[in-house]
Amino acid sequence: VATHRLLMSAISLMYSVAERQFGEAHARLEELARRAPTHSVPQAWFAQWHLLRIYQGWSEDPKADRLRAEDHISTGLDLTPSCTLTLAMDGNVKTVLNADFSAAAESFSAARAANNSSALTSSFHSVLHTFMGAGAAAIAQAERSMVLSPCDPRRHFFDTLHSAAYLVGGDYQRAVELADASLRVSPRHVSAQRSRIVGLTLGGRLEEAQVAARDLLRLTPDITVSGYLENHPARGTGVAETWADALGRAGIPAQ
Repeated sequence: VATHRLLMSAISLMYSVAERQFGEAHARLEELARRAPTHSVPQAWFAQWHLLRIYQGWSEDPKADRLRAEDHISTGLDLTPSCTLTLAMDGNVKTVLNADFSAAAESFSAARAANNSSALTSSFHSVLHTFMGAGAAAIAQAERSMVLSPCDPRRHFFDTLHSAAYLVGGDYQRAVELADASLRVSPRHVSAQRSRIVGLTLGGRLEEAQVAARDLLRLTPDITVSGYLENHPARGTGVAETWADALGRAGIPAQ
């Protein structure tokens, strides 16, 4: 019971999107791994921690964090090859950090074969479809995730992922609604801020998008359109280019 409580507290802190609490989540995962050295679950969450560290802009060495995420996935799969959580995290790392969409699809297929009722798998699979520009499939997976876990305590995080699915699907109003829902719980979530700006811009609400862009620049003053595009895993699919253009139109600096 105490170990499970430690796990739940680490996950909660990880998704608070506040840097101090985020760092504490890592310390708790380290203690969890010490208590359960043969269990794959801590390894899966370690991988997600490193991924989130990169995407929140807190990593001093994104390449090193990516390699650590991959190492934790490898360790977790060595321990339990059929662990749904680890397979889903593997798909997410391959999608978001490696842009290896074919390998990610294989990981999600394996995760679904192990457990076809995982909301996390559906959300991460939605991200893969989003980055591939497959709007209908992305929305279908997002909606499946919301049905599987309608009251998830990490709903604000999932809302951000699902917002992007609706962007690709062309439902900009729904995309903004989900980004707003995420930001009400976690106002410093950078990905939600970006999705909101893109949704407002593409939905013809440019003045609101410009206000949102100024808010994002106060939170992340170093953000540029070129930097965003250079590091986006969907670069070259048309998705990242469309979103980067929307950010620029809203007032994010080009360089």
